[in-house]
Amino acid sequence: MKIKSFRVAGYKNLVKPVALDGLDKQSLIVIHGLNNVGKSNLLEALQLPFLLIALTERREAPLDREVPLPGEILKRGHVPTEWLTLGKPTPIEIGIVLSLSDAERQQHRLAEPAREVDLAFRIEVGLEEPTWRITRCRFADGVDASWRFPEMGAEEFSQFLEAHREELANKVPSKRARDPMKELSEAARPLAHAVLGMVKERFALLDLHRTSSGLRGRSILTDQLALSLYDAKESTDPREYLRWSAFVRVCGEFGDVLGGAEPVVTYDRHRNQATLHMQSPAGRLPAHLLGTGVQQLLAIIGRMLVSKADVVAIEEPETSVSMGLHARVRDALQRMTETDDGLSQVFLTSHSPWFDGPEDFIAVVATDDGPAVQWRKANEVAKFTQSEMTPPPAKTAPLSYVTGEGYVALPLFVREHLAVEHGGGVVFNTAPEGRITMLSTQTALAEFGESDDDAE
Repeated sequence: MKIKSFRVAGYKNLVKPVALDGLDKQSLIVIHGLNNVGKSNLLEALQLPFLLIALTERREAPLDREVPLPGEILKRGHVPTEWLTLGKPTPIEIGIVLSLSDAERQQHRLAEPAREVDLAFRIEVGLEEPTWRITRCRFADGVDASWRFPEMGAEEFSQFLEAHREELANKVPSKRARDPMKELSEAARPLAHAVLGMVKERFALLDLHRTSSGLRGRSILTDQLALSLYDAKESTDPREYLRWSAFVRVCGEFGDVLGGAEPVVTYDRHRNQATLHMQSPAGRLPAHLLGTGVQQLLAIIGRMLVSKADVVAIEEPETSVSMGLHARVRDALQRMTETDDGLSQVFLTSHSPWFDGPEDFIAVVATDDGPAVQWRKANEVAKFTQSEMTPPPAKTAPLSYVTGEGYVALPLFVREHLAVEHGGGVVFNTAPEGRITMLSTQTALAEFGESDDDAE
């Protein structure tokens, strides 16, 4: 499953409609913006329809009828009155388009129209009991199972009936139907409920518990995460065990940071507690005794994989992680969506210029009417995050710096001169007079008289 587009209005500071289109073109969607501009609210709003469908007390989600918000909402830490726009009881309107792969539909025995589902939600939070309903549930073939076609004109209505003449003949129980469109929609309702039941657990907004405490002190790696990893490792379900295998594999990509240690999870049946360890020839070290940055890294990888969701969202994964690792974390998240680990999309907020998305990123900017979003090219992320360095006045050296890990940060005009705007190989060379020069790999090969095959 992938989220193709998303729209929201009336949620917290998202006063005016905010629309995100073309989301299915990338599997890693990075959202940048200043603090308090509304990035977190976007992810929360994205979670809201999935949360409502999953927590509704009825067996079937409410198609075009108002029902009270499920009581479990409060138990999950959500307070509906805090969803209000600046404290005003403005209705929350959400629209989301989901695309399902052929393999998914075959696995769940869903009909062809379910390859794309257009859902709309309306939540009323005021002085009365908060309510919600699904105002649109439309499939790829145009059939709307929520019985609502207010925007369809007479001509379009006639064309729709003509296109679905055969379906009407086969599905509509009464040839004397007063409202054939309504009866066609009613015939599509079982498909609607099947789709809603399938997607309700497919999205997860991850909480890294960065400030959790207890017997283990300030540990990001919670007991619940360790237990979930243990369950995945011991599972007889190949899909579950695949998540544990992926966790071990991705941790291996950071072997230098982890000191060559591999993750091992154990279970103490006497204490009824699972523990994640990092194992090396020197022995096993409980992972919650590691540094905060390493714990953060393990928590990101672990929570994403054990969530069992294939679309996940996470806030600022770079927190506590060394800047030299930011690009590696970004690349690892990207690869996790390109393998069989079960992830199809990752949404994340960030302040790091190293999180630039594979092609584009989403910029959230403040306006007088509330937050607005824009797609921007990856090479603009340094400027947008205000981390781009500009050359100082003439006759002084260009501004650059070296991190403690040995990474060199260069201003854009230098990267453009080297033709490595998006990063790339460079060579450092000691000149006869003792100066050290930096060349792009291609320039160095040309100057040294070597071929591309000799780049290594």
